[in-house]
Amino acid sequence: MSVRARRILWLALGGLVALKVGLDLHDVFTPFTFERQGPGAEPNRLRLGARGMLVDVPLHPPAELDGKTRAQILAAREREVARFPQLLEGPYRPYAGVFEAIEDRLPWWGLVGLYHAGPGDHAADGLSDQSRYVLNPFLLAGLREGRVFGCGVPATDAKVQPPEVRRLQWTLGPSPVVFEEIALGPYFDALDLDVREAARDFDLILYNARDFGFRSFAIDGAGTRNVTPKRPGQRPWRLTHLLHRGRSCGLPGGCNNVSPGSDEYKIRVDALPAIIRVNLWRVLPREAGPRPDLVVVIELPETQRP
Repeated sequence: MSVRARRILWLALGGLVALKVGLDLHDVFTPFTFERQGPGAEPNRLRLGARGMLVDVPLHPPAELDGKTRAQILAAREREVARFPQLLEGPYRPYAGVFEAIEDRLPWWGLVGLYHAGPGDHAADGLSDQSRYVLNPFLLAGLREGRVFGCGVPATDAKVQPPEVRRLQWTLGPSPVVFEEIALGPYFDALDLDVREAARDFDLILYNARDFGFRSFAIDGAGTRNVTPKRPGQRPWRLTHLLHRGRSCGLPGGCNNVSPGSDEYKIRVDALPAIIRVNLWRVLPREAGPRPDLVVVIELPETQRP
């Protein structure tokens, strides 16, 4: 039998297996490249200068990452990126600086654990917190709740309502902008009164921006309203966010999580409505004066839309 005939036979058998056990045929025919060569050594690049390009990006709901390998997680991310090849300058390959330290089959901080249980046996309960950003690669500046551990609700009965990203829109051209609308109202309403004040603290999650080639960021004071950075000023900060095994969850062996949690990523929402303007550069400028390569505008509306 020729080599070509054998390949056709194996593809046919793979299709039969997929139909039998209910697998996604796309997964059967997609090469699993990451197990062999791992993430890419260089960041990816975006087509920032594409004139007249307006793209509304659909959002992936939270998912379960516990027990999955790094290769499975990155393959899912790659498929999300592949929906919008027009945003990239070349082929996409997850950047090793962000994703190489993910460890296979570990638990991840869960949304139930993050909101209600805190560190310990139930830290990984619920869908995985970081899936909100891993599976939404074009969400360049996510918001993660600061400290809301121990809301007084048993983990088994917890009603989780994380901040809801309602809209993600890219506008590329001479002054590229990414617009994000994130509703905090349902999140605050789900918390007990005694923790709502502390719950106004958030971390910016920026490893998606780092994956796409941005090396520094600054919170633009002129374009930000009703939000106070923990480290105010116009100084650009080096982007260092990555995913790795950490100990904060309190589970034996640790959990995959985002790091670092340093002060330059921390903000406080003083009132709603609010706006956060995050400037991104592909280099690390000495000061925030140079025009940013891309701006992310995060709108936090006052009330929930009907």
